[in-house]
Amino acid sequence: MTSPSPHLWESLDAAETTEVGAYHSNPRADLLGLLRQPPRRVLDVGCASGAMGAGLKQKFPAVELWG
Repeated sequence: MTSPSPHLWESLDAAETTEVGAYHSNPRADLLGLLRQPPRRVLDVGCASGAMGAGLKQKFPAVELWG
């Protein structure tokens, strides 16, 4: 008896982790460098793992972050 093939979401999740995982797990230094002054509020739409938000909070601890 063969094991069942993985569900589509399991295949896509594995590809996300291996192919573009580093993109989503690290803050974008190029975007953080564009901020000339500390933002008061940020809405991170499509925040994925939240790495960009974590980078924002590290650089600007007082920022109110939603995402």
